[in-house]
Amino acid sequence: GLATLRLKKLMALVPTTDELLDDANALTSYLPQKVALSIRWKTNESILFGAGNGVPLGALSSGATVTVAKESGQATQTLLPQNLAKMIARLPAGSFANSVWIVNNDVLPALFTLTLGNYPIYMPTGMNPGGIQITPYGTLLGRPVFVSQHANTFSSQGDVILVDLKYYQTITKAGGMQTATSMHLYFDADLTAFRTTFRMDGQSKIAAAISPAKGATTMSPYVQLGAR
Repeated sequence: GLATLRLKKLMALVPTTDELLDDANALTSYLPQKVALSIRWKTNESILFGAGNGVPLGALSSGATVTVAKESGQATQTLLPQNLAKMIARLPAGSFANSVWIVNNDVLPALFTLTLGNYPIYMPTGMNPGGIQITPYGTLLGRPVFVSQHANTFSSQGDVILVDLKYYQTITKAGGMQTATSMHLYFDADLTAFRTTFRMDGQSKIAAAISPAKGATTMSPYVQLGAR
């Protein structure tokens, strides 16, 4: 079908006292960095979970999302190897090499102790069998792990996400973020306003989960683990 993307505006407005600007010369370089981090957070949240009403339609808010249910009898606050294996099985052909895991910080304790028989499933970078060393993240079943607060808290739906974002398309305004300063907006309060705008839009390239040629289990580049 026909997909239409229209740029949507995200704006950050920071009023700052003139005394602070006079006393802290580094503030004019500090503020843009913090504003950029905030804009990146909101953009990433929209790419994953945006509702589409004035913001991008997120990958996991689209009709293409697949949710892998917990195992029969699986207890709450648990993570099983079968959960991860079934998530990988729901990826379409060719997506595994492009996919990444996104997990909440709360998932890490269960992830570090996850084993298949006597063998650990998750081997973070810098960790040798039998010892905990430095740089805790790495790969899980061959794909990179990103720990992020964009994922939901442990044991709720979406605490573990497996996505191939090559199936997600975005557009941005040429020039990226635009910053302007005004002393007039809050003139009566002796404040200077810093305004940053960023225009972008995005949505999934597919509108629904993929029906396989053989079998009844649908596949998707956006897979999340269900609540447990």
